[in-house]
Amino acid sequence: MRTHIGKLGMVLLVLAAMLASPAHGEVASEEAGDQPRVEWGEVSLIPVDPPVQQTDDGAEAVELISLDLPDDSAIPPVVQPAVPSVYELPEDNADLKALREQCERDRQNADLRVLLARHLAKLEDAAGAVAECNRALAVQPDHLAARFWKARALIDMDVPKEALEVAGAALAAHPRHVDFLLLRARILNNLDKCAQALADLREAVKWDPDCARAYCMMGEVYDTNENHLDPHKAIQCYTIALRKRPLFPEALYYRALQYYVLGDRDKADADLAQIIEKLPADSEWVHKAREFRAGLRDFE
Repeated sequence: MRTHIGKLGMVLLVLAAMLASPAHGEVASEEAGDQPRVEWGEVSLIPVDPPVQQTDDGAEAVELISLDLPDDSAIPPVVQPAVPSVYELPEDNADLKALREQCERDRQNADLRVLLARHLAKLEDAAGAVAECNRALAVQPDHLAARFWKARALIDMDVPKEALEVAGAALAAHPRHVDFLLLRARILNNLDKCAQALADLREAVKWDPDCARAYCMMGEVYDTNENHLDPHKAIQCYTIALRKRPLFPEALYYRALQYYVLGDRDKADADLAQIIEKLPADSEWVHKAREFRAGLRDFE
C-alpha cells in the first residue's frame, strides 16, 4: 500500500494508475505479455542502457550521500563481457518456422537457440523458452544471453527462486555484469528482499555510474515495498535517473505518482506534460500519462 494522503478518491486514483501501468515493480514477459518496465530492445540478446550525454534538464539537485550510494569519482572503469547481438526476432509464424528449421540444421549455434527462446517467451511459451535456453547452454555452458533469458522465462513461469539461482550463477562468473545485477535486484525486490535488491542496484551503479535503469529501480523499491516506502527517496532516485537519461518515461511517470502522493500536483502535472508533449504520440507511456492527467483534473 502507498502512503495515505487524506482523500480516499485520490488514493484510489493513484492505485488505479498503478494497476493500469505496465507491471510496476514486477518482471513479466515482453510486450506481448505485459512487458516489465525494462525496455530491453529488439536486437540485443542482453539488454543494455543506451549511452546518453548528461545534460542539465532542470532537475533539482540531489545529494547522493543521502541514499548511501557510492562515490562515482572513486570507481574505476570496467569492460562488460561481450554479448552476441547480431540477430533480430522473427516477425511472424513463417519466420518462426524457418528459425526452428535453422536451429535443427545448425545444432551447435547457441545464439540461434537463444533467439528462438526469446521469440517463444514473447508468445508466452515460457516453458519452451527455458527448453531452448537449456539447449543453448548444453552447447555453450557460459552463454550469458541464454542464462539471462532463461531467468526471465523462469520468472514468467512464477518460479522466482529458480530464476534467482540462474542469475546468481551468472554473477558468480561475472560479478560486475550490470544486466544480471539489475535482473537479480528485480527478482529480490519482488521477493520482498529489499535490502539485498538495493545492494545489487548500488553495485550496478558502482560499475556503471550512468545506468539510469538502476536508479529507476531504486525508486521502485522506495515507492512499492511496504517495508521501505519513502516517497522522498523515490523521487530522488527517479530524479537521478532523469539526469542520466532525460525523458526516461518510466522515471517521469512514477515520479509524477510520487509527487501526487506528496500533494505536489503541479510537479506531477509537469512530469506528465513532458511525457505527453515530448514522446511519440503512439507511445504506451503517452497513453498512460493522458489517463492519469485526466484523472487528476477530475478531482479539481
